[in-house]
Amino acid sequence: MSSGQKSLISYFKRKEKADESDNNSKRQKKINDKSHNIFNINSNNILNDNSSNIVHNNSNNILNDNSSNIVHNNSNNILNDNS
Repeated sequence: MSSGQKSLISYFKRKEKADESDNNSKRQKKINDKSHNIFNINSNNILNDNSSNIVHNNSNNILNDNSSNIVHNNSNNILNDNS
């Protein structure tokens, strides 16, 4: 085998190792990107769902309870005073 052939074989072996390493790096980056995106989507959904539910539930309960109590108390007081 000539030295030129040996050089070509050596070059392609180094290139193959470099390509394999590059592909592994790209594969790992895709995995990291996917897990990062999943974390962001899940945390955003949890925050948005919980905060909106808490706000809506609390505001509705406060409004409903207070308004009904005020109406009942005022009407009873007026009726009692007039009679």
